[in-house]
Amino acid sequence: MVARVVKTLRKETSSDSRVIKNKKGDIITDDDQIGDRWKEYFMELLGADTNSHAKIESTNQEMDQEEEELEQES
Repeated sequence: MVARVVKTLRKETSSDSRVIKNKKGDIITDDDQIGDRWKEYFMELLGADTNSHAKIESTNQEMDQEEEELEQES
């Protein structure tokens, strides 16, 4: 779920304005690092533990696979 929200937000913003800071306060501009940082932020915000994170990632991957299969069928 979190990954989908971040993915959607990524598509809606221009790459010129995509600059955030990591936990140390360093500026990051790489899309993958930005996505990871947002994921990390939301996981901390929601108080998710590592096991919950693994379950969320697994569920996201399954949903992505199902979505791809549905797109291929249509």
